[in-house]
Amino acid sequence: MPPGGDHNKGPALAAVNMVTFCVAVVIVTARVLYRALKIKQTSWDDYTIVLALIAAAVNTAFIMKYVESGGGRHAIYLRMKAVDVAKWSTIAQLPFIISTTLTKVSIALMILRIKPNSMRLRWSMAPLITIVVCVNIAGIVILAAGCRPFEANWNYASVHRNCWPRKVLKNQNWLQGIVSIVSDFIYTLLPIFVVWGLNITKRQKAAISGLIGIGLL
Repeated sequence: MPPGGDHNKGPALAAVNMVTFCVAVVIVTARVLYRALKIKQTSWDDYTIVLALIAAAVNTAFIMKYVESGGGRHAIYLRMKAVDVAKWSTIAQLPFIISTTLTKVSIALMILRIKPNSMRLRWSMAPLITIVVCVNIAGIVILAAGCRPFEANWNYASVHRNCWPRKVLKNQNWLQGIVSIVSDFIYTLLPIFVVWGLNITKRQKAAISGLIGIGLL
């Protein structure tokens, strides 16, 4: 038996997801409305961040179903409910990968929009975007096709269950994690260097850099 008894961390997980999603909704809505109504100009970085928010909404809905099914409790207390919990945990990963990928693409497009004439920036961003997109697409493919039928990902009693070796998924998780961490740092720090090259006051540069730097959290 797990030490400490039947502790349910599901409500805390649900609360964190809802709060962060609501913050994302407010920030993205404010950004898009400002660009559409005030500046009267939208671009591909706006469209991709909206798509990322939609994918995040789907992910949040699946996380809520995960918690509702018993997610956050130790599997030994879930008994047969563990299958349902594993199902929502697996399905939630798909929109999560899509959302994070589109967010990184949006940031890259925004950087290129701010400084469109920098060929060095273009040549450095193109391979980074390509690597991030390809690695995450591979993650979706492995998650979606790793087990036949798809239900076999969470239902170990599924008839005719045929899954790839767990090592494949483990290696993909490591690759995805490393690429995600490295790209997060690059996407957070690179805009700061771009901002310091703009023709604005040092006070404005410091303020904008500080806001961007919050992304490191």
